[in-house]
Amino acid sequence: MHLSYIGRVSVEDLQHGSKELTALLAELPAGLRILVDLGRLESMDIGCVKIVGSMMEVMEQHGMELIVRVIPTRQRTSGSISFPGFIIIAARAPSRARPWLKRANCSRFEVIEYIEPRMKSDRAYPPVVGMAVLRAKNNLTNEQAEKRLTG
Repeated sequence: MHLSYIGRVSVEDLQHGSKELTALLAELPAGLRILVDLGRLESMDIGCVKIVGSMMEVMEQHGMELIVRVIPTRQRTSGSISFPGFIIIAARAPSRARPWLKRANCSRFEVIEYIEPRMKSDRAYPPVVGMAVLRAKNNLTNEQAEKRLTG
């Protein structure tokens, strides 16, 4: 399955797309491999964060096997492989052997909301993935995870 975000994405756009995704998944078998292309994304409302998290949960519940995200370098994400002009992030669906991984994926969006004011004002902020993993493994709040990361 190929998902693409184009231009400026609003909460309303993403809510509509989320409904379409749910309907489409009902027609497809489990074991999906999903490509998310962010190459033509200009911006996304911060309110979309929770909707993206819900969409990820729906895909995971449907039996997503693999998700690959293609992100332009201007939207660099930690823990990824750099290619000229793009970053490719590939991740297998969370396994039962690592239950904290699902919690980390979900809390990642809450971490983004937490640090978003600093991101917008071009101030230093902690790594999103690091905070999400710390939160999930240790049942921490954003503040506690940030304190552990920044010492």
